[in-house]
Amino acid sequence: MTPAAAAALIRSHFDESAHVGLVLPDGWFGRPYDNMSTLDAVIGEGDEWSISLDTDNRILIRGDVSTSIDDAALTISGFSELIWSWRPSGSVEKREQIYASGEMRLVRL
Repeated sequence: MTPAAAAALIRSHFDESAHVGLVLPDGWFGRPYDNMSTLDAVIGEGDEWSISLDTDNRILIRGDVSTSIDDAALTISGFSELIWSWRPSGSVEKREQIYASGEMRLVRL
């Protein structure tokens, strides 16, 4: 899927559900169904695209990805690299986690 097509799919997912929970390749970000993220922006260019959530959080995805959508979630897999950057609540420093495989899910809340 091209980055532009993936970006359009993500936008439509947020049109249907303004808040999502984030499941990274190693599990939920925060407690399941506790963190409700909203979409700030999604941009697809070249072979990478980024998703900005809640002003300070960003997901950068590289590679030729697969996406699927069902009643509960949008699933993104097949990436060559996923970089999750976030700022913990009350902190001034950003943190970053890099994944080379797996899947990410944006679960409707």
